[in-house]
Amino acid sequence: MLRSAAGDISTASGIRSWDRGGRHTRITRTIATRTGSLSREFRITESQKLQFRWETFNVPNKANFNNPTSALSSAQFGYITTAADPRIMQFSGKYIFCLFYKT
Repeated sequence: MLRSAAGDISTASGIRSWDRGGRHTRITRTIATRTGSLSREFRITESQKLQFRWETFNVPNKANFNNPTSALSSAQFGYITTAADPRIMQFSGKYIFCLFYKT
């Protein structure tokens, strides 16, 4: 059994969760992503438009790792096993028209 002063994580009845940690014991990395978009709109006639759009998420393709596994009973305790999404791009087009255009 561990001493109370060291933060009691184990008792006679089995493994329990962390008691109280000291300062800065649960700091995680910040998740920083950069997004961007470009769009262009073309007027075909007075009541019709064509719009194109290109969007990107996580532009620098930086790996943003999630928190480590915190279950004490897990074989992967303390390991980082997941990450946020990689770079994603999407392209879209939209045709806009108005049947009853008023001037």
